[in-house]
Amino acid sequence: MSNNQTDTIDGNNLLKSSSLYREFQAEREEIMKHKWLESE
Repeated sequence: MSNNQTDTIDGNNLLKSSSLYREFQAEREEIMKHKWLESE
C-alpha cells in the first residue's frame, strides 16, 4: 500500500472517531427520520 493510501485510511479513521463527526452523523440521522415521517 502506498503512503498516500495509508494517509487516507488514517484520515478516515480519525474522522470517524471524532466527536464532531459522530455529532454530525446523529444530526443527519434525525433529519432523515424527520424527512421520512413527513413523507408518510
